[in-house]
Amino acid sequence: MHVDSAEIEGLRAQLVRLKDGSTNVDDLIHDVAAIESANVDLDSLRLTHASLQWNDELVWQRGSFNELQVDLGRLADGLASPLAASARVDAPSAGVDARLQLKGRLLFDAAAGRIELGRIDGSLEGRALGIDNLALHVKGDVTGLPRERTLSADNLVVSSMHKSGLTVFNTVLAAPELKWSEFRLSGISATINASVVHPDRSTTLAVKVPRFEWADRGLRDTSAQAQLTFKRADSQLRVQGSSPLALVLEGAPRIELAALEMTAQLSHPALAADLSAQLKGKLDINLQQQSAQGTWSGQLAGSDVKADVAVADYAGRGRWTVDAELARLDLDALLSTAWLARWQDDATPLDVALLHDANLLSRMRVGQLKVAGLQVGAASIRLELDKSVLAVDPIMAQPTVRSSRPRCASMRARQRRASAPRVA
Repeated sequence: MHVDSAEIEGLRAQLVRLKDGSTNVDDLIHDVAAIESANVDLDSLRLTHASLQWNDELVWQRGSFNELQVDLGRLADGLASPLAASARVDAPSAGVDARLQLKGRLLFDAAAGRIELGRIDGSLEGRALGIDNLALHVKGDVTGLPRERTLSADNLVVSSMHKSGLTVFNTVLAAPELKWSEFRLSGISATINASVVHPDRSTTLAVKVPRFEWADRGLRDTSAQAQLTFKRADSQLRVQGSSPLALVLEGAPRIELAALEMTAQLSHPALAADLSAQLKGKLDINLQQQSAQGTWSGQLAGSDVKADVAVADYAGRGRWTVDAELARLDLDALLSTAWLARWQDDATPLDVALLHDANLLSRMRVGQLKVAGLQVGAASIRLELDKSVLAVDPIMAQPTVRSSRPRCASMRARQRRASAPRVA
């Protein structure tokens, strides 16, 4: 078959998948598959003002491609042809209402049984993945081997950006080589770089996963390396970590970091020098219940520390629980002189607006505590923060060294003005 050109305008088609898994175009697909691809030679194909609707009775989903446009150059066996397509995707049940555009080069090789879509440059703008104002961009090369039922992607880069108020979210996923085969996904490596930028704060996250394989609805026997940076005003927190990684979707979906090793550095105007920590432990994240629990031990400011941290409803208003034990803590050496001077000034407001609308239950124990010239042992404190109310009860300690000063201003009980939360 040799066709000079084909133009189709105003096509209306409906694709239906029935409850038994069959479709209303099975016979057409069979006929098309019977055509010898080596005998196909089409100079050009143009599809304009088309509409394709689908109705999936198996999973009860409906949707449509509206304003469908397709421009395809010469289509012949072993010849790469330029491809350009665009459509409006409307799938209410999947939460998609977006504009789709795609460019690339299409090639099929009858002898090798190979179909390639190379130099992909695709974009999606609109609502998708539960996000409004999403801009998604895809680049890479895809190769399909229908006889072997495999699909591979090379040099794949997926980037997304969207805004919510004054906050800008950016994410980039890069994978040099991916392969799908019989419900298995494998790759030599993958990296994720994400950022959340607001005028007064920013967060960046970089994650790298080496060779991996996804099978039986789970990702196992691999590891991950990550670096997190949080900046706000004159303060900055940097965290680096690595751990074996398991991601399981069967049953209760969860992420497991069984042997997490991490280091952290915190800089803040209130600190005389950067505060550092070296911790080892584990972290379990329950994706279905939106909860997480971690246990760590190591060094904080040169002292032994143990901590159990849990959070519930992390996607909504997270409820945090922290239980920490520290061998010793020297606040006189840790805090800056300028910050202590401000703290001792009764006229200085205490701004803890960062804690507004937070929910926290914390128990902390310190073996040896030094603060404002006083040294105490077996210090413990219980904090309960609920929205804008902070309750501190009880505070217990055993004095071990009396200060040479008869009275310490920084330890006096006094009323202080605070923007939030209110202290009970």
